[in-house]
Amino acid sequence: MREAAHRAQGVMRLRGHGDLHLGQILVSQADAYLIDFEGEPLNGVDQRRQAATIYKDLAGMLRSFDYVAAVARRDSAVPKVSEAPAGTPPGPDSPEAAAASPEALLSAFRLRAGEAFLAGYRDARPSVLALADETESMLLAVAQLEKAAYEVRYEAAHRPEWLPIPLNALVRIAKALLEPHSSPSGGA
Repeated sequence: MREAAHRAQGVMRLRGHGDLHLGQILVSQADAYLIDFEGEPLNGVDQRRQAATIYKDLAGMLRSFDYVAAVARRDSAVPKVSEAPAGTPPGPDSPEAAAASPEALLSAFRLRAGEAFLAGYRDARPSVLALADETESMLLAVAQLEKAAYEVRYEAAHRPEWLPIPLNALVRIAKALLEPHSSPSGGA
């Protein structure tokens, strides 16, 4: 954490969304709109108005992909391969896909969605926000850890049955931060 704090010194801070996740995006025909720029609701106004690194909003979106996977797992929305509708074409890497469990498919979704989102961000970001890959990965991992900790507070207060989602993320992200050369989630 000290290393991350050291790397964060001098990183540009700005007033971003503050609570960016999939639920804050409305799609209408070919347009997408970001809504609700109020920041995280459990934080006070002064805290929500503070400038932060872009990694806070990036972490929020990556955490959102984790929620999609967790809710799909909870609701059994991902059919077993044997339950796929007749006539469904095999996906990429057919032999592996045929053996894939719903858990593996959801994990792959989280990873690929995160990678695609971060690739889009990196393609669109101004060069002034670009950092060395190792620094970016560390700051993004710490931001995800902070976001998951916030989610624990939020879920405990509003949706206790959802607590396993951020608690599992805290464990996964902390392990990744403690293990060299690992990534806590999609694309970091």
